[in-house]
Amino acid sequence: MNINATLLVQMINFGITYTMLRLLLFKPAVAIIEAEEAHIAKILDDIDHKKNMVEAITEERREHWRLSQEYVEANSPVLIEPYCTVQQDRDTPIKSSDQDIDSLVMAVYTSIEDRIKHVH
Repeated sequence: MNINATLLVQMINFGITYTMLRLLLFKPAVAIIEAEEAHIAKILDDIDHKKNMVEAITEERREHWRLSQEYVEANSPVLIEPYCTVQQDRDTPIKSSDQDIDSLVMAVYTSIEDRIKHVH
């Protein structure tokens, strides 16, 4: 078996080149890729955590809304009879001016405000 000196020099050259490429190129590239993958995994975990928080808050608000509706149904104000009744002929049309209508609206508005103040 005849081993030439150039073959030995090529093997040594290949070994040195492979070692330098592995240390100077592949190792930093792999570290960058792993860091990026870890960062993406962290972001995905954060997204999942935020989704779970949103679902929990949504469920809490639904429960609060349901309890509020039950409270309103249980504690709704009782309608009372009006203080006075107005009777008119049904055949006669009602004639009112804009000023009469405005004063009537203000009276009703004031009456409703007073009743709301006295609910609780």
